[in-house]
Amino acid sequence: MNNELRIMNNYYKAALLVFVFLIFNFLFFVRTVSATILYFDSSYHDFYVGDEFEAVLMLNTENQNINAVEGKIILSKNLRVEKILDGDSIINLWIQKPAINSQNELAFSGIIPGGFVGQLSPQVKGLLPGVILRMILKVRSAGEVKIDTANTRVLLNDGRGTETSLSILTLSAITKEGTRTGPGTAIRQDKTPPELFTPEISRSPDTFNNQWFLVFATQDKGYGIDHYEINEVSPIIHNIPWLGKLIISGTFKIAESPYLLKDQGLQSYIYVKAVDKAGNERIAMLKPQQPFKWYEYLLFFIIIILAGIGFYSRRKFYGRKKSRN
Repeated sequence: MNNELRIMNNYYKAALLVFVFLIFNFLFFVRTVSATILYFDSSYHDFYVGDEFEAVLMLNTENQNINAVEGKIILSKNLRVEKILDGDSIINLWIQKPAINSQNELAFSGIIPGGFVGQLSPQVKGLLPGVILRMILKVRSAGEVKIDTANTRVLLNDGRGTETSLSILTLSAITKEGTRTGPGTAIRQDKTPPELFTPEISRSPDTFNNQWFLVFATQDKGYGIDHYEINEVSPIIHNIPWLGKLIISGTFKIAESPYLLKDQGLQSYIYVKAVDKAGNERIAMLKPQQPFKWYEYLLFFIIIILAGIGFYSRRKFYGRKKSRN
């Protein structure tokens, strides 16, 4: 009888151990496979026709290390995209930069070198979700305002590009009748220029037939970079105060990196202007790599003096001719 009780007690202990083990593994499993979350954060939660608002696609990694995101944003037909902003995106390298198509959809694909777990915030003493992209949208007509996604994937930074489980929260609301009593826009203002940058001059047998070219890039943490402009200014003109300022401010032209330099002698001042999507500007300047020699300046001024004498003489000659007539 004692043996039977001892055996039964052993069975109970074993069963209890198995039960505890299963509960532990279940809780551990639930904790480790928690899904990343893609959701839309909006500056409005109710909508009227004519509203212009910002919708932000956010990624909550749930403490997983993410290095790639791709998908498609689908907008209802009564929404119009005014701007697409990626200045503060966690995506550092766009494989497919988001752009609107005729179906009112935005496909996107990007990589986060080094991975992303969350944005450290001292205020909340933890990690915050990251911004994938921002959209400035306008409500054109009544009906359902809806922002959804399709074909969306999030990949882990595990060296194998493992696809992680994903939860997606859409944005949906019915437009209200009438007009908004408060402001019709709810968009953050961007008054900060692009970040400081330094263009670099280089050349390579594989680029522009070994001619000198310019490489440049910067970032903008507000609305993002819209375009770049370049101006090559002769040092002689540059050093004439009123003329130099006029030429510099009025002769910029849109350019992309790498840019083939017109002055292959590298004697010009080079100005590169970065313009963000809010119109803020940042200008970087490179001094001549091969400065003018003193006799080149002298020759220029001799030409200017001779031209001035010629103009004065011609004017005086015609003045005498008119007085005789």
